[in-house]
Amino acid sequence: MAFNANRAPHKDKLNTGTMKKIRLLPFLLLLSCYSFSQEDTGDIPGKLKGNWKANGTAFGMPATITMSWAPVLQEKFYRLKYSMVMTGKDGNQTVFEGTAYYKQVTANTFTATWFDSQGSMHPITASSDATMLTSRWGTPETQQGKTTYQLIRNNDVQVTDYILKKDGTWSLFNQNTLTRD
Repeated sequence: MAFNANRAPHKDKLNTGTMKKIRLLPFLLLLSCYSFSQEDTGDIPGKLKGNWKANGTAFGMPATITMSWAPVLQEKFYRLKYSMVMTGKDGNQTVFEGTAYYKQVTANTFTATWFDSQGSMHPITASSDATMLTSRWGTPETQQGKTTYQLIRNNDVQVTDYILKKDGTWSLFNQNTLTRD
């Protein structure tokens, strides 16, 4: 075997190893992009999609709470349907229900409108992270509040409602953990 100074054996191994790494690089970049897209924080309504239920309390009364999130209108909006059937001490039931239509504006922001059985209609601005949607609703001229939808496990979501007091602080008025049906 003749010695060739321009082609040392260790140089061939380095080139082969380097070439394997270079071929692997696009695959790793694609995998990391896929992994990052799976953590997309903007699809919290997609994570909430489905039917949810809880037996809890609402306004100090035992209540059955149901919630559903679904893509509607050619998947341009998500529809939230929310209902609380509350049972008073006298056994009479009171029903509160509402519907909102959410439209995604940017990766982590939404706009919506809420309609409910009390005749209220509220504009909503919302933002999300990987596990929570925070919806601020109402106007300074009417009333203002916020509702958070916090995914706490794969099949549980905690819904918490606050009202904005005149002194600028938030007052909790309702909280329940719903389980996916």
